[in-house]
Amino acid sequence: MTFEPSRLVSYDGDAVLAEIRRVLGQFFGDRCPSRAEFDSFSRVSSSTVVKQFGSWAAAMGAVGIEYVRKKPTKPRIDTADLVADLKRILRMAGGRYFSTDFYLKNGGQYHPETIRRRFGNLRWAELCEKTLGVRPVRKVMVVVKKTSRCPPSRDELLQELRRVWNEFGRRPTYGEFKSRSAIGMAVFERTFGSWKRAIMELASQDGSVVSWAKGTHCTRELLPSEMRSVAAKNIGSAFLYANYRDLGGTYSIGTFQKHFGSWRNAASAIGCKYGRSPAFQTFSDEQFFAEIQRVWELLGRQPTLGEMKAQGSKMSCKTFQRRFGSWMRAIHAFCEDRNIAEANTAEAPQADESIAIKPSRAAKVEPSIVVIEKCTPRQPSLRLRFRVFQRDRFSCQACGRSPATEPGVVLHVDHIIPYSGLGETVLENLQTLCNHCNLGKSDLILPLP
Repeated sequence: MTFEPSRLVSYDGDAVLAEIRRVLGQFFGDRCPSRAEFDSFSRVSSSTVVKQFGSWAAAMGAVGIEYVRKKPTKPRIDTADLVADLKRILRMAGGRYFSTDFYLKNGGQYHPETIRRRFGNLRWAELCEKTLGVRPVRKVMVVVKKTSRCPPSRDELLQELRRVWNEFGRRPTYGEFKSRSAIGMAVFERTFGSWKRAIMELASQDGSVVSWAKGTHCTRELLPSEMRSVAAKNIGSAFLYANYRDLGGTYSIGTFQKHFGSWRNAASAIGCKYGRSPAFQTFSDEQFFAEIQRVWELLGRQPTLGEMKAQGSKMSCKTFQRRFGSWMRAIHAFCEDRNIAEANTAEAPQADESIAIKPSRAAKVEPSIVVIEKCTPRQPSLRLRFRVFQRDRFSCQACGRSPATEPGVVLHVDHIIPYSGLGETVLENLQTLCNHCNLGKSDLILPLP
């Protein structure tokens, strides 16, 4: 058993040419495949081949196969069929004019451009009038002018700003105020000159000190008040920047670095304990391989980097790329590790075949009690678990379901002869079952098929 990556590491001319010869020799022989057929078996896409050789015919010529392109011939569509299809859609529209979108959504058999070209490239409305005798209904737009109202006064604007400020417990940002305010932002900017001046006027009335920094609408005095309101919702002992954003914090990490020097200093300013984010922890190669194996088993096939993130991987995409150079190199390293582990296991002495009938050691304590001493642990290792899934093609050996074809299927490693009896945790005594079949089987010993 050998794990084969789905893509190559290098895509130079020699590697691509060797891959073309391998696919032709194994699957097509002397026949020239199409690009779609080639993509079904190759680890290099046909687009890469065309980019390397200039054309598909040149790539086939490089390996000594003549490429003959077959041009498909399409039968001519009868005009009577086009008219009949238009009349069918007309009946579905209740005898009224219909658009091209209505034609396509209700089962139109031909492309609207094909119909227009047949009738001399007429516009769709002219075509319907000529062939079906229907015209589009013109819509009359009635414009209703809004009655002008007296604009809000300066005090009313400040009162609205104070109301939203109290809702947040801090100075709202431009976007937050825009989403909560019943008065448009243009009124504030027209009355006060700018959003910044409106904030400064309200702060002067309430006796607050607002010293604006260059290029920002945030101050060192306003940040601690917002941090305290967010930190009150924090459950853990350490107050991380990630917790701050998850609990509704609005300012970027750069804002805190500009005013306090670092997030650590900002958290200390409000009396919170600083903690380092778990994202900075380091992982071993085996932890990377275990995460790849977890998602591989979950999907029943080799995962992509985007699928690792979608399945909740604790390593980010950049972490894989920094450790291995690229995602495909990580897959190659994983397969190499599992293949080496398998080779070492294959050289080791195999378990006795009689283990399915006779345990390693059994001693009778009393006439009615037999103590069985096991040679292997109950749970298989990650490498042994992956070997069982790979051998069984990631599909249940009872019902045939697989996560690759039915998302949501969970695979288990089952002991053919129960571990609670005479069974051991060895490759020959393990099989792949889905969670439903495994729970139904329990400790039963099923007959071999």
